[in-house]
Amino acid sequence: MQKKPIFWIAIFFIFLILTQVTSFIDFGMNTSVLGLPNWLFYFSAVHVLFVVLLFYFDQYLFKEKEV
Repeated sequence: MQKKPIFWIAIFFIFLILTQVTSFIDFGMNTSVLGLPNWLFYFSAVHVLFVVLLFYFDQYLFKEKEV
């Protein structure tokens, strides 16, 4: 059975836009928790989200019973 990837294409396209937000928003040198810059927390959150998306994409594409 061929899977329809439109949903995942849209999700990863939205993620691509999220990775480019730092080009349009100036986070400045404002600091937050632990004196780290705000952009660092955004960068970390985007990468954690990417790992989670890859995990669910893997679960969708390679289900246990199909392997």
